Amino acid sequence: MFELFCSAAYISVIALIWLETNVLYEYTKYFFKYDKYEKWIVESLSSESYEGSISFSDYIKSKNNFFSKLITCPMCLLFWLCVIYINAFGMVKMLPALYITALLQFYALRFLKNE
Repeated sequence: MFELFCSAAYISVIALIWLETNVLYEYTKYFFKYDKYEKWIVESLSSESYEGSISFSDYIKSKNNFFSKLITCPMCLLFWLCVIYINAFGMVKMLPALYITALLQFYALRFLKNE
């Protein structure tokens, strides 16, 4: 049980970092050019439909293709992270419990972050 909780915690933290921060952009912007992302930020801030969110995952979501929707949807991302985790560590029977635990932890962390 403790192993399940810890495994879900790893998955939830990875998803929280991916979906709620700009960590990928910040750590890689010196190696790659993100001119399109920076232009999108300027356009988003100057538009009337700006809702206060300019994260890198929001930028990816704006691309409107299947893969971008898959990696920016919390439920989808958590599911595939769980599948990768159980395949790596041979816990195939634990997928439903791991997924539900990871979802609960993710939304609890997200709630605490936004408070």
